[in-house]
Amino acid sequence: MPRLLFPPQLLPLRPMVAEFGLVALRISIVHHRLSQEYAVVTLAQYEQLTPGMHLLAVEHMLGFGAEIKTQKLSNDAIAITYEWLNPDGSKIIATFQEMKLTGKAQAGLK
Repeated sequence: MPRLLFPPQLLPLRPMVAEFGLVALRISIVHHRLSQEYAVVTLAQYEQLTPGMHLLAVEHMLGFGAEIKTQKLSNDAIAITYEWLNPDGSKIIATFQEMKLTGKAQAGLK
């Protein structure tokens, strides 16, 4: 019968896993806040968005700090709307179906 090299130590490991989870959550929150505060989307980037672009290509261009909103359409399709918000309130709004850009809007971009 195989022997364990290290005896199971579940109890001391649990607090460490929980602490790691909290640290990861804190890092995620800080990253989100920084990307929202310092990321700036521009009118030039908005003009480069074309229908049919893949979501990953758009995120690569605009950044990963967008707020996500989902809506169900009448034909059972799901549209996902992303909003990239600048610190001054200007923004790009992009709508995707099946990971492809189907619509875009902007407000106050320079």
